[in-house]
Order: sequence, then structure tokens, then C-alpha cells
Amino acid sequence: MSVIRKVILAAAVSLFALLVMFSGTPTAAKASPLWTDLPDDLLANYGLTQDDIGSMSNGYPDHTWPPGKCMTRGQFVRFALSYFRIFPDYIGNVYQHFTDVPRDSPYYGWVETAFHVGLIQGYTAPSSTEATVFGLYDLVTREQAVTILMRYLSKTEPSTFDYSAYTTERVNQLLAPFADSHQVRRPQEIAMALDINVLRPPGAAITPEASVTRIQAAALIARAHGLLPSPTEEPPSMPDHVLSWLSSDAYVAGIQAETFQLGSLAPWMPRELTVKARVAPDQDPAVYQGIAEKLVSLADKYKGVMKYEQVRVLLITEGGALVYDHTFAETAASLVSPAITWGQALDIAKDFEAEHPHVVPTDVVPPGDIKVTVRSAELVETDAPAITNGQQMLVWIVKLGGTHPRGEIRATIYIDALSGEILTHLVY
Repeated sequence: MSVIRKVILAAAVSLFALLVMFSGTPTAAKASPLWTDLPDDLLANYGLTQDDIGSMSNGYPDHTWPPGKCMTRGQFVRFALSYFRIFPDYIGNVYQHFTDVPRDSPYYGWVETAFHVGLIQGYTAPSSTEATVFGLYDLVTREQAVTILMRYLSKTEPSTFDYSAYTTERVNQLLAPFADSHQVRRPQEIAMALDINVLRPPGAAITPEASVTRIQAAALIARAHGLLPSPTEEPPSMPDHVLSWLSSDAYVAGIQAETFQLGSLAPWMPRELTVKARVAPDQDPAVYQGIAEKLVSLADKYKGVMKYEQVRVLLITEGGALVYDHTFAETAASLVSPAITWGQALDIAKDFEAEHPHVVPTDVVPPGDIKVTVRSAELVETDAPAITNGQQMLVWIVKLGGTHPRGEIRATIYIDALSGEILTHLVY
């Protein structure tokens, strides 16, 4: 047991075009391109089809898909995950890992999912808080794009593709023909991309720091994915009636289970059942533990039918969420409770904010008094370098808001859930 973890068209428009509009994933049309700036000969030059493009993006409302426009890091992640059919894990993303990708960002689910499955890491911002950022609107470089793709291949088919298996000698051999090999920061990933012909420099330069256009990115993504063998078997089906039984069992047990999600987020991730239940706030940790253990016990009855390997329980309170992960392969498992309770974490955060106010100036004249409110409180297990220096720890993440004579309070306080120590803090 471990803790935390798109008008009706004129009559001249064909029925086929209508189907494409409403399908969500455009299908190639032989009569004319689906996008005015993506003729078939251009796609062919990059080894792409309109099916490939539609699997990554629907393009713009004016029926364009600017192929020569450079991509941001956020856009590349969304393109890649869409093509790989790794879709945002809305239920399980309870923790915002990157300060520049807030929950209301259209890229939040994509970036958090990419992080959760191990495809991205982000970097440390040059600031006093050492906050971890993703660089959402930074242009993605050739090296960054290739790194994500090589991680994807290595995780999906590790017996065939494994960038970490490239020795220094082999890396040097593959990079030697290129005059700018000294600019490469991820030599194993670049070496593997060259070796398997995903990365195809046109001359004697890799240009790892060069930005990538939309069509270049699409070509890299499709090229990498095309190296994988076709799936040999369908994933286990989800018997809806069994989920209904599980929901009924929870109801009888007095637990308000609201949402069930079953599946594997990525090919290399375990098949998981996620249960979200709403509970009363400010309870003793033992109460939360008992609810989570009961839900795990109920789920244990059906794991043979639904074929999941682990259960994630999200206990939603008025002020936040607690996450419990249970892997059935582990024996004699028990949930680890934090020494610092939900209420204590709030008190610690409020006291700290009183001494170290995080105030953002506003255009509106602020009131003369100080008022601190709790926006959320989440208990997670994390090894984020900017928070725990890479050590796996149980952490309370408390977000505070409110008013201050100098402006608006916006604070995120990270607290060691075992000792109550403030690990780091920042303006969100």
C-alpha cells in the first residue's frame, strides 16, 4: 500500500464532409484537403496523411492548419498525447505540478497527464522560490520534442527501444558526423532518434536548439509512433453492471461514491480503478483511512472481473482532496496517515501567511483589513525537486486567498505532513 499517487452546410457539401465535422477526428478526403493550407503533396513530403493530422489537431475555425508556425511546448504535448491516445486523467490530477500551468489552463490536463506517465519533467524557474515550471508557451526545441518521443517509445516497447541502453561509445559514434553535437544536452535520446531514423537532419547539423514547426512536429510524432507494432489484443472490457454493484455496495456502507473511472492511462501504466467519494471535512486521519480502506475492500471483490491492478481512492472534502493508492500485488498493506491533520495544516499555513504575506497588487483599492481564506488543501505524495529535493514525501499543499491592505493574497504553502515543517512557499 502506498499513499498518493466542434451550421448547417450548403447542399453542395457532401455527407462525407458532415461526418468529418462531427467525428472529432478528421478523416482523409481524396477530393480536396480538409485544411486549405495542407495540400496532399505537402503532407506527402513529410510522410503524413490527413488522418495523421486530424489525430493530432482539428486546426483553426477558418479551415487552416498553419504548418509553418512554430509550436509551443504545451501544443507539442497535446499533439503527441492526442496521437498516442493518451487522454487527460481529469479525475486523478489533484495536484498542480507546474506553477505556469494552472488548473484553468486548456493545457492543464494534457501537461499533468504527460507528467504523470513520465514523458515530461519541467524545469526550475530562475526565481527565489525555485518553483517548478513547464515553460508552457516556450517554443519547443527539436531536442525537447525528440526527448519526449524517445521516452514514449522506451516506455511502450522497452524490449525494442530503450534510450538508456545507449552506451557512451555508441552515442559518440552516432553524434560524431554532426558539427554541433556539443550542443546536445540529451545525448542518449538524440542518439536513439538518429539510430532509428526518427530524427533526420538534412545536413551536418542536428540543430538541437532550433524550434519546431507544426508540420515538423507532426512528422516526428507520426514517425516515432509508426515504429511500434500494432496492438495484438483489445483491452479488457468494462462491465457496467459490475460498477453498479460496486456503487451500491458503497452506498450500503454509507459512503457517497460519486464517480468511477476504469482504465489504463498509458500503455505502460497499470489498469486502475479510480473512485471519487465526498466526505466531511476536518476529520481525524483515522476516519479518512477507514473510508478509503472500506472502498478498497469493496473493490477487491470485483478486481477479477474488471481486471484492474490497483485502486485510487479520492476523498473530496470542502477544502481539498486526499488521495490513497492501493496496489493489490502488495500484501499486508495499510494506509499511511499523516501526523499533521487537515485542520492543523490549515492553521500552520495561515500562521505562516500572517508572518510572510504573499500579496499581489491589484488595480482596485484593497480594504484596510487582512482576511485570509482557504482555497484548497490537498494531501499528496511527491518527489518534486523544487519541493522536496527529490525525496519522496507526504505533503500538504494549502492554497490561500484573501485581502490585504497592499492587494490580494495568493499563496501556496507546502507542508511536511509528518513534521509540520514548511517545505517551500510561493505566490500562485
